[in-house]
Amino acid sequence: DLTTDAGRFVNLPANATTLDSNARQVRLTWQRVGGDVEAYNIYRSSSPIGPSQLGPSSAPGIARVGTVTGSQTSFDDTNLNNNATFYYAVTSVDSQGAESEFGKGTTPDTGVIAIPHASPASLTFTVDKQNLSGNGMSTTRATVTIKDASNAPAAGVQVDLTTDAGRFVNLPANATTLDSNARQVQALTDLQGQVVIDLQSAVVTTAGQQLSVNLRARAAELPDAVEEQSRTVSFLASRPVVISLSPTTNQLTADRASTTDVTARVLDALGQPVPDNLFSVDFVLESTNGSIRRAGNVQQFPFIDGTPTATVRVPVVNGQAVAVYRSGNDASTLGSPPANIVPIQATAVEEPAVTSRTIITLVPGAPARIDFGGVNQITIPRGQSQTINVVVRDAQNNPVRAGVNVNFAVQPEGPVTVPPTGTTDNNGQISLQITAGPDAGGAVVVGTISGTQVQSQLAVTVQ
Repeated sequence: DLTTDAGRFVNLPANATTLDSNARQVRLTWQRVGGDVEAYNIYRSSSPIGPSQLGPSSAPGIARVGTVTGSQTSFDDTNLNNNATFYYAVTSVDSQGAESEFGKGTTPDTGVIAIPHASPASLTFTVDKQNLSGNGMSTTRATVTIKDASNAPAAGVQVDLTTDAGRFVNLPANATTLDSNARQVQALTDLQGQVVIDLQSAVVTTAGQQLSVNLRARAAELPDAVEEQSRTVSFLASRPVVISLSPTTNQLTADRASTTDVTARVLDALGQPVPDNLFSVDFVLESTNGSIRRAGNVQQFPFIDGTPTATVRVPVVNGQAVAVYRSGNDASTLGSPPANIVPIQATAVEEPAVTSRTIITLVPGAPARIDFGGVNQITIPRGQSQTINVVVRDAQNNPVRAGVNVNFAVQPEGPVTVPPTGTTDNNGQISLQITAGPDAGGAVVVGTISGTQVQSQLAVTVQ
């Protein structure tokens, strides 16, 4: 073992190992280029490599610092100053000696910004969640942090990550997937000395099942004692535990045409969506007032007229199943339950079954006609009054809601009198008092609704 209080050892033997942080270097890696490549040239600059510097011939201030064979995709640039920023570019050279440009665009495609670091000395491996839903969608964030002996971030260190199950997603830009299942990934630490990556769960649905998964992070540049760490993550069985219903709207016009999507959200014990296409929801329309179908192409999934057991089965995708309810024509608030109250129940059919229910309320449409108590004419003795129960109805013959104003007039004036206006109550009704004058004769009471073409008449005879 050789040590010195000052200066530094150089011209080391081939079998020598530097044990301290003063052999300053940067490791560069890049993606292999296809085609005829004999070598790669590596260039360095102390200032950014801009768009005007597309190749070595037009790049003053940029020096070539190394050449490697075409089979290599890494280079160690040594004897650099710590805490300084360097800019790199890599070119390819073919068998005829022709050299590529640095790259095209504002930032060269092969440009690299690197901060030299001392030899990596420590590895920290963390995951933000240890229990994941086995729905094939949930993720936990894995973070690998590499630092040097002075506890400074070590950038550009190669890290190998592996998992027994699931797959790595949201990979860093410099990462390479080493297998078809994305369970082996290789990446370089960033300027914070980190590799940040997500592990996505596998599908686990058997009741009570729990899959323990071993994640490993390894950095070969580290000393053997600290080069690898592992963490355990559990994928818990994802089965329906909670179902909630949410219609697009809870109120529809009773016109046999208005529709609303009814979405059942199906969650597991961790509050996460259950896996796609493995579970189903039965939607039951518990009313004859309307119809229901599965969302999608209406020719493929037609409406089923309402009965107390009208049912459509819908598979769960993205944690939800969707049915479509189409209104009936009855907005009556009478009865128990009232006809305008339409219950829809949704049940996740797999055991144990979980159920939820929602209510759609049907309301009358716009005023379409004025009904003078179901008659067209009446007779009133001279000097007396008669009250008519006027009902304003929609196109489906439902009484309209409260607050509709009706204007009344008598033609010709004289034989009878009526109030000039009336407003519907909660049953769509107006109590209209018609008073006869002292003389016999005939008249017509005309009811109109402002802003519409709705009009109706009642013939009145005074005798």
